[in-house]
Amino acid sequence: MALAERESAHLEFPPTCECLMECHALNLRVVYVDNCVNVSGKPLAPRGKDPPAPASHPFEDPFGDGRWLRQAYFPSRRDPPVSAAALLARNRELGARLSANASATVRANRCSGRGILTDLMPWAPPRYKGRGPACHCFPGWYGVRCDLTEPPQEVSRLSKVSCVHDCSGRGFCRLNFCHCVPGTWGVDCSSGAPDADAAAAAMARAHAQSSSRGAWPISNWSRGMMRQGLPRPIGPPPALRIYVYDLPPRFNIWLASHFREPGRWDQSYLYSADLKMHRWLLRSPHRTLDPEEADFFFIPAYLSLGFYDFELGLYWLAQRGAAMMRELLAYVQSAWPYFARRKGADHVLVMTNDKGATFIRWSVPQLEKVVLVTQWGWKKSHIHRPGQDVVVPPMLKVDKLLHESPFLRHSQSAEASARASAFAADNDRGAWRYLLSFVGSVRFHTPGYSFGVRQKIFRQYNATEGFLLRDLRGDSTHGVHKKLEPAEYLAVLQQSKFCLAPSGMGFSTRVYESIAQGCVPLIIQDDPTTNTSVDSAYAELLPYDRFSLRLYQSDIPRLESLLRAVPLSRWRQLRKGLACVWSRILWLHPDNEAPGAQVSVEESKRATTTSLGRESGLEEHDAWHALLETLRRRALLRRGVKPPVFDWRSPAASCDRGTVPLALHT
Repeated sequence: MALAERESAHLEFPPTCECLMECHALNLRVVYVDNCVNVSGKPLAPRGKDPPAPASHPFEDPFGDGRWLRQAYFPSRRDPPVSAAALLARNRELGARLSANASATVRANRCSGRGILTDLMPWAPPRYKGRGPACHCFPGWYGVRCDLTEPPQEVSRLSKVSCVHDCSGRGFCRLNFCHCVPGTWGVDCSSGAPDADAAAAAMARAHAQSSSRGAWPISNWSRGMMRQGLPRPIGPPPALRIYVYDLPPRFNIWLASHFREPGRWDQSYLYSADLKMHRWLLRSPHRTLDPEEADFFFIPAYLSLGFYDFELGLYWLAQRGAAMMRELLAYVQSAWPYFARRKGADHVLVMTNDKGATFIRWSVPQLEKVVLVTQWGWKKSHIHRPGQDVVVPPMLKVDKLLHESPFLRHSQSAEASARASAFAADNDRGAWRYLLSFVGSVRFHTPGYSFGVRQKIFRQYNATEGFLLRDLRGDSTHGVHKKLEPAEYLAVLQQSKFCLAPSGMGFSTRVYESIAQGCVPLIIQDDPTTNTSVDSAYAELLPYDRFSLRLYQSDIPRLESLLRAVPLSRWRQLRKGLACVWSRILWLHPDNEAPGAQVSVEESKRATTTSLGRESGLEEHDAWHALLETLRRRALLRRGVKPPVFDWRSPAASCDRGTVPLALHT
């Protein structure tokens, strides 16, 4: 078969079978990896079976059952149903084809010995259909002949070359993993100092081995990497000092290496706080390299990357996730003495599961005193412990929220100025289109969802004048509603007097989206009769009674009359509070890229700055700094020092500080 000259960077294989087997041995099951390749030639035997003879070439299916390929491809929802037997037959057929093609590729010495010349995989993107056979490269090799150690420039964004801080300029990035210059280490190569002699020796050994078939490629460490310095914090060290543990990569960056999608892996909508906080702390002036002076110790585990791909558990950490946590904490306690000093009370771990820390302290007793940073604040001893844990807002699509927000009156955008003027005018005359709005999922058939609040309100008030209630999952008695575009949804929030902000399966985005659009959140979660009480983000810093309305679940039967009875003067005051607090609940850090966009870090920084317009200084008064302030105040209390009064009102131009009183939160 002739090897066509065509783009092939997207045809590379995911991890090797050996790598996946190592993950399985670590109790990390990569369920979304659709295929793997045996590059070692060693037998791959399923558990409980004797190994066959050594494989003669990659992709040999030693048992002929197609299972080692692990579900070669899955039928999409648009395809007709496929039986398990038919799917297994497909796998066997594909395995036989790949085995034959691999043998032919080896005999003909094609694909540089680092890939297989074969037709497209069934899971290939539609744009590649009908292109004929091409080299499918093993992990780490690129190009039409699998002879390149870096992806072609025009497709590099779509390959797995997204590393933390671009390896700090002290290493090269491959499969989202930094290969640091000898003498440096860490997920971003920021620790240590380059050793030019050791680097030269390592490169000589690597290039001597690279001619063998299937050997892992290595790039030259440039002279610039040897001289590369790191940015130093300017000014005196801040009061809060945080030591960041340097963990084995199996607890963080290896999960990124096996992430199923190309491009940025650290931008997950809602769940990526654990990844981003680690990245931000590595370059933060609050980071200390001396653990003896640390107020807190940050444990950088990338749990969110494993919610699906490694079956760690999305709603709460499942058995695999708990096993990973036990291994992680055992390592921290064996490698450093600091956990034992306070039994972990000064250690911080981020968990962004839907239900936060639910059950995890039962499964992992070592977490009993650890500070858990979550997005779900149900005050239960096995979920959220006020004063110990911290609730933070989820990672929202900040670029869209800011673009539509009425609070950026001094933005360079004329539309933003118009929205700000309309917001001020509405505040004066008490104008609104909807008394109450809610757009989202209701889930009538899941009684525990949102404590039943969404279902009760929808059933009683779906046809009430002035109420806009839209169930986008189609459970509505009024039929299926069309999905609202982001701008339409945010416009509904801006046109509402109150915005229903209940919980979801656990945490919800509604409180924070409403605040960002100038709509007073109606928070209905608490129920004294069942001892149900839920904290929103930074409850110990932010006075929610100054910018939100909180009712009990038992108030739902009287909801319409209660809302209509709210004095206009109080509603106006709540709206003024929104104009002062909005930046505190958004992640405005310049390194917080727009989710879903395959952009570089520098591009994302420019996008965030553009969204803030002339108020780019508000990034120092955002959700990230609210978390740091929470930890700083706790460190003071630990020393016996009473923290000063916290001024929750941000310096945003939208905030009329003269008419918004300071709530005394100490």
